[in-house]
Amino acid sequence: MKNISLLLLLILMVGCAAPEAVRKEASLTLIGDCKKIFLDGSVGHYQYISQAVDKSTSFALAIGSNGNQVCGWSSWKALREARGCEFFCEDDYTHEELDTLAIVSCEQARKGTGIKKGCKVYARGNEIIWGKEDAKNLDFE
Repeated sequence: MKNISLLLLLILMVGCAAPEAVRKEASLTLIGDCKKIFLDGSVGHYQYISQAVDKSTSFALAIGSNGNQVCGWSSWKALREARGCEFFCEDDYTHEELDTLAIVSCEQARKGTGIKKGCKVYARGNEIIWGKEDAKNLDFE
């Protein structure tokens, strides 16, 4: 019985870890605490919620000219709490609402750090969009 419990615990822990491709891509941009926060698969943290509920998280990032980073993230749970609704709520949230909450969280972290650039959305769930949104909006002649 002890071995079965240990196996189940191991499966749960591995199941919440970021996929290898996401870990590699995140490692190209994220450093320090922001990398730790983004890759954290512990219960209630970014990877855990991202993988438990599809399209349920947003992660925002700001990078200073010296390379320092600040970040913030949001989830469907934080959005429900912001709306004052904990139980039996409609799941009618949008990516824009999740993005806004993540940016607000990041901007709060940015205050007093000397980082001049504002926070931008880095990822929605495990889809990293940092730097890719500009390419989608280019006009080719």
